[in-house]
Amino acid sequence: MFYHGFDTFEGLPKAWRGLPAGAMSTNGEIPNIVGEDIHFHKGLIQETINRVDFKSSLKKVFIFDMDLYGPTLFALKHVFSDIDEGDIIYFDEAFDSDERVIIENYFLDFFEFEVIGASVFGLAFKIRKSKV
Repeated sequence: MFYHGFDTFEGLPKAWRGLPAGAMSTNGEIPNIVGEDIHFHKGLIQETINRVDFKSSLKKVFIFDMDLYGPTLFALKHVFSDIDEGDIIYFDEAFDSDERVIIENYFLDFFEFEVIGASVFGLAFKIRKSKV
């Protein structure tokens, strides 16, 4: 299994949930997590997601933790056709308005799924069938 992380590592581009722009920055430093199957892609998701080929017969886990509506929707739409039966989709802020709108408008109608986990903020779905 390969792990791909996408981030600017420069913090939030705008205020969000009471946090100011720039919050959660690592000053551009990529985390020191090493492994041949771990790959971090520094930059905006809109500019870096094309570096990864998500077409695979292997089961995939997509974790959406981009905090903001625009990047989350962009990433979901980018991998839409690569989501297969058995894959896991996790939205870490599914109960915030941004991700909730994405789930309601761009996810629920396009996949048959079962909810396999929930927390105060997040929802995990296992895909039964793609309608894309």
